[in-house]
Amino acid sequence: MDWYISKQGVKEGPYSDTQIQALLQEGHLAPNHLAWRFGLAGWTPIRKLSELRGSASSHAESAQLFHPITATETGQATARLPERASSKTRRDSYCARHWRGELSLPVSLWINGNLISLALAALVMAVAATDAVNEMPRWFAAGGVAYWLLLVVMTVWQLVGVWRSAGKYLAAGKSKCWGRLAMAMVILGIFASIFSLSTVGVPQSMEFAQLALGRDPIGSYQLRLLRDATELEVSGAIIFGLTEEVAKTLDGNPKVKIIHLNSHGGRVGEARRLRNLIAARKLATFTATGCFSACTLAYAAGERRLIGRNASLGFHQYAFPGVRQRAFRRQYEKDKNDWLARGIDRAFVERAYATAHNDLWRPEHPELFAARFVTGYPDGNEVAMSGIPDEQSAKLEAELSKHVLFAALKEHEPGVYRRVVAELENGLKGGRSQAELRETLSPLAQSVYRKKLPYASNIALLGFTDLFIEQTEALYNSDPALCYQYVYEAGQGGGAEINRSFSQELKEKEMLVLVEVIRSAAAQVPPAPAKEQVQQQLKAVFATLTERHGKDVALLTNPARGKSDPAKMCVLTRELYQNIRKLPQEQSAMVLRFMFANAK
Repeated sequence: MDWYISKQGVKEGPYSDTQIQALLQEGHLAPNHLAWRFGLAGWTPIRKLSELRGSASSHAESAQLFHPITATETGQATARLPERASSKTRRDSYCARHWRGELSLPVSLWINGNLISLALAALVMAVAATDAVNEMPRWFAAGGVAYWLLLVVMTVWQLVGVWRSAGKYLAAGKSKCWGRLAMAMVILGIFASIFSLSTVGVPQSMEFAQLALGRDPIGSYQLRLLRDATELEVSGAIIFGLTEEVAKTLDGNPKVKIIHLNSHGGRVGEARRLRNLIAARKLATFTATGCFSACTLAYAAGERRLIGRNASLGFHQYAFPGVRQRAFRRQYEKDKNDWLARGIDRAFVERAYATAHNDLWRPEHPELFAARFVTGYPDGNEVAMSGIPDEQSAKLEAELSKHVLFAALKEHEPGVYRRVVAELENGLKGGRSQAELRETLSPLAQSVYRKKLPYASNIALLGFTDLFIEQTEALYNSDPALCYQYVYEAGQGGGAEINRSFSQELKEKEMLVLVEVIRSAAAQVPPAPAKEQVQQQLKAVFATLTERHGKDVALLTNPARGKSDPAKMCVLTRELYQNIRKLPQEQSAMVLRFMFANAK
């Protein structure tokens, strides 16, 4: 317990209980001298203080009987005591004096309580303005944890010191207004500190602690070279260190021209570094499944920005535990200007950065194209397949089960389905393109539906024929040789070029038709008609063809002779099926069933 003594208006101290008793025993203090400690309402004679009363009484008696002291000696002792007290005070550190409330209230409140806090905040802002979080993320995170620990200790030190100083300020009879105001500020500081620690300090410390240990809580990433190391896929989270690994991979594989970004986002600073790397290497960017949040910063840097037809881009504001949106304003302006410099529409940019961080804006593809954020779709052979992790057959099968054609194969042709899965796994591991995979899988699909056509329903037969007519017309307009190859040399290559000639609408229609053929064939097995049953209809169909094309119609019975004139063969084939479709529906289906059952 610290005691202060007042003798004839001269204040001394602080003294401990032991020191007070010693001074009383030695006669340097008298029972009528005034004493005060923290917690007392004011200065009180020693004889009235129960803690010191025994010592004061015994001293009074011994002083009178055995040790009379002259006024001169008392004055000399009194002169020596302040020297001893001040000597002890000078030996105490500045921090200890503040903690005990020995510093003046202005120093405790304005310098220790406010000025130091402002200086610390300025230091934090200066560090945050540097690139330390990207250059040394683990050290930066460790510093963040240390900062919050230091802040807790410093806050307790500040508040306790100001409170004690204010108490002594009031006890000394000084301005009650300033003393009570200081105490009120301490109380407000306690509540503010608790709020700040719970809403900012704890969440940030937990995030920083994991980063300091090398474990980013938002996830991990995977890099995968595709198509003979001409493309690179980045999937997963964009976390610290990613750009460095991508740079090393690009250095070792200089043929890479396209980078796939299939990511839910991540660290904004790292995304900017990846953006700068992509721009410096003049790479095209592509997403097969989706690119969201910070990922879009890197995606926008592509020389060409391609997107899968089922993929999407997602935009929203940045976020970090305990950081308010206004802290990101300067960053937003820099990133907006980067997008504007790349030719992206200003209204689109403003909309992207106006979306709250807990929301996600997913523009439709036409809007992305109109704003010039995306430059186009890749053709079937331009990019490799990506977006499905390696060595995860379960996930691959889950994706296939969403596709109506593969679901039908799994249900009705399990053997073919297993071959499809195996081919897809090999293709994905090798980074093959959609067109390359389609060229591999197309013979498998064709083997199924050609086998199933004679047993399909009338609706499925007629739907397939309409599709076939559209396909041959599209191929004829593109390249008659491809049309001949598709009709008469199925499975002998050229699948990629044929696939590029079909519109996306036509491809989707093909899938639905093939599914109907497979499913209906499993539900019913109608017998194929005999030649006599369809002979009359066939004669009528060929008679119409002969009127238009004369002896060339004979080429249909020996297609190899017509290979030198693929355009003629394509026209004859298309018109043959068009004339069959002009028959009444039942007759048309019967003729088609006969033809498919007897096709070689």
